[in-house]
Amino acid sequence: MENKWQYVCLFIDLYNREMIGYSARPNKDSLLVWQAMSSVKTRLDKITLFHTNRGNEFKNKLIDEMN
Repeated sequence: MENKWQYVCLFIDLYNREMIGYSARPNKDSLLVWQAMSSVKTRLDKITLFHTNRGNEFKNKLIDEMN
């Protein structure tokens, strides 16, 4: 990647420690989170607990509309 940073967003099922979604991008933004959420095969409304680091990339209209 030619010495450039890439940010990774992972979704992990803490019950069995399985990675259920991910994305990587050069910017830490809502699109990074949106792509990771889109890669999750489980229906998002079936997820009962969702924990984040409360970063701004999680607090925006794009992510709110996914729920």
